[in-house]
Amino acid sequence: MLNQTDSIIGCLLGTAVGDALGLPCEGLSKHRQRQIYPNITRHHFFFNKGMVSDDTEHTCLVAQSLIISGDNEQLFRREWAFVKASTRITHTDPKAEFGALAVAIAAYLASCHSIVSPQAYYQTLQEVLGMEATEFLELIKKACDSAAKGQTSESFAMTLGCSQGVSGYVYCTVPMVIHVWLRHQRDYPGAIAEIIRLGGDTDTTAAILGGIIGGSHLLSLKLLPYSD
Repeated sequence: MLNQTDSIIGCLLGTAVGDALGLPCEGLSKHRQRQIYPNITRHHFFFNKGMVSDDTEHTCLVAQSLIISGDNEQLFRREWAFVKASTRITHTDPKAEFGALAVAIAAYLASCHSIVSPQAYYQTLQEVLGMEATEFLELIKKACDSAAKGQTSESFAMTLGCSQGVSGYVYCTVPMVIHVWLRHQRDYPGAIAEIIRLGGDTDTTAAILGGIIGGSHLLSLKLLPYSD
């Protein structure tokens, strides 16, 4: 288990690397993606360099708000108000908050344990969200049950109607990310490659997944050839 500082650094780095790897593949069909990028072990955006999107930028804004506020909750709320206002320009549905909590809990548990069981993750999320998020919890439970049974992420994507790619809709994005994370908790490269190969909104899915796994694997991230 990493200390808190390393977990935070790993989360930010994991988000940025996943985002940059997924960005060139965004919106491509799975077939076209494999034709253009047969190898996802390095960056492809510009002269073998990567570029992050707004997914990483929003993550950094949250981090800056936390740094400025320290342990002062009121100061954090004041700083966060700017981030919240900018986010709600495009994300006004309460479902987005369910998804954000699901990701945050996954990242927290990943930073505390070498391996998190699907059942333990679901139980924790259920306790936090409660009955208000019944529909979302049903989708997460499907993801957890599927991962526990060893179903491939590609097969699970088909059950969500995402066979042509994972959309940016939170009820598609988050269950798929959780499924891949539960199957590849100690394999950052394998997890990122798998979520990108599912197609769709690849920069977002890879960024979210990268942040979850990165929070517990800082050293492994530093050794990756594409994390310079």
